[in-house]
Amino acid sequence: MLGGMIRNGVIMFVHLPSVNRFYFAVVALPFVASSSFAQVTGYLDYNPASGSLAFVDLAGDDPVTTMKIVSVDGVFTGTRPEASTPFDLFDKHRFFTITPNGLKAETFGPLMARGLNPNDLANDLCLEGTRTDPGAEGISHLGNIALRAGNGTWPLQIGNCPAVPVVPNVMPDSTISYLDYDPETGTLTFDDRRADDPVTTIEIVSKQGVFTGARPSASTLFDIYEKHRFFTITPFGLKPDQFGPLMATGLDAEVLASDLCLDGSRTQANRGADSALGNVDLRVGDGTWPIQIAQCPAVPHVPRVTIDPIDFYLDYDPATGALSVDSTSQRLNAIVLRTVQTPLFTGNAPDLVDDRDPLRETLIFEPRLFSFGDVKGYDTLDVGPIVPADADPKWLASVLCYRARTAEGGETGPLYLRTGGEIFPVSCDYKVQAAQVTPDVLDDIVSDDVDVGVVVEPDSGTLIVHVPEIPDGASKPLTRITIESDSPIFVPGAQLSGVLDGPFDILTEQRLLKKDSTGFSTVNFGPILRPDVEISEIERALHVSGSFLGGGLVQNSQVADLRSVPEPSAAGLVLVTAFLLLFSRRTSNRLSRR
Repeated sequence: MLGGMIRNGVIMFVHLPSVNRFYFAVVALPFVASSSFAQVTGYLDYNPASGSLAFVDLAGDDPVTTMKIVSVDGVFTGTRPEASTPFDLFDKHRFFTITPNGLKAETFGPLMARGLNPNDLANDLCLEGTRTDPGAEGISHLGNIALRAGNGTWPLQIGNCPAVPVVPNVMPDSTISYLDYDPETGTLTFDDRRADDPVTTIEIVSKQGVFTGARPSASTLFDIYEKHRFFTITPFGLKPDQFGPLMATGLDAEVLASDLCLDGSRTQANRGADSALGNVDLRVGDGTWPIQIAQCPAVPHVPRVTIDPIDFYLDYDPATGALSVDSTSQRLNAIVLRTVQTPLFTGNAPDLVDDRDPLRETLIFEPRLFSFGDVKGYDTLDVGPIVPADADPKWLASVLCYRARTAEGGETGPLYLRTGGEIFPVSCDYKVQAAQVTPDVLDDIVSDDVDVGVVVEPDSGTLIVHVPEIPDGASKPLTRITIESDSPIFVPGAQLSGVLDGPFDILTEQRLLKKDSTGFSTVNFGPILRPDVEISEIERALHVSGSFLGGGLVQNSQVADLRSVPEPSAAGLVLVTAFLLLFSRRTSNRLSRR
């Protein structure tokens, strides 16, 4: 006796009363292409002659708002469609689009290869998406979408689409964008010729240090402008963009082209690739010269403007515990306060962020850490009651450490705590230098049979990545190191100057990423560990991965405690001390909870 049938008779279950058992049966029914399809809510029209794809929706009262089409075989080898939002995707295995007002009759253009067999194509494709009224969670809401080619229709898989690799559609090598330089004014302009895939980050490196002109208006807190480096991030894409008179005037075009190197990413970039920019030429007048793309050389960190440090003040109100920053002589755009002793900062987080844009204003507020950055800059900042009232101001100044930067990217002078007519120097400042920990010392505590050592000093929060020497006396350089933690043990923004400058370098509460195609072996990231973290938590929570210059992956790692360094011998070994707190400067201070 037939007990039931699922999905138009394709899957059935059968009950045989004589043996009181149920059986499931998969029945292979032939499909006949026809001009109609039961309960179809829309058609995906494919034109084999042109590779064009179009969507026709039949559910007029409930339009489609998102649609993803997945191809296991990678048939999206045609022309990229015009994106409707920055979130649209197009690579060989997937096409995704968002249309908040609803997809009705939409022609996507020649997305696909031509001449595909419709039956094979229908078996290859899978669709997912949503409509205006999404219904129950976890179920695709497109309904039954059929592939239509000529006079035939074929059913398509809806939902539960398979995982497919990310394979970008590579632009032809002939596609060249231009970096325009005006020798009379020093003005630099980027003319992007890949309008379908806008640039989201760009870094321009100069070995000779030609960035001596006017500082551009920063678009985010992550923008960098130094004599040897210009970096900007534009989440929604750089179009033809004039950066302004960044460079020196009168530079020889051929010499300038050989001096510069570009790196960056695009909206649809494969982040594992060396660079997503494509070919960029320097253009001066009617002449063009090729520029090196990716694998840019290491350059020194030299601020464009040297500013005489000027004292600034942290005003303390003992009646309320309120703090305010007074820097009327030099405009600030970031300040970090931290205590490495008892938790100090209390109460609610200060209400300092106006537009909630994490790329323009950032706030971190924790018991041992306060930081605030504003790309627009500020002279005074009313922080509010975040420290205990009636505290001894001399004690308060002694337990605080600070880091700040001016709107021009320079360093500030000493910070003083000011209250009731008295002034006390904030004693833990960025000028305190720590003893050098040499690679020889690190080799003593990192086993030579591991690929990478993660050396930590929990008392000061220091973390050092070290590649031990291999038998021939050399270190095999890394090109990437990723340290991830199961718990939030890192302090974003606390890294040392210059260690996380790359456009893809990241420091969040649970992830550290450094990438440098030229290679590195020993890097002291500084006091990036949470102040109260224990060595046992570090050993338990960290996961290390990476890759080496010339190939090969990090296979194993070791967490080593810097406090276990052996005592120096009478032969004169240098006494190794813990690194003190040292905050990053403008170029590497990522004040963001990503």
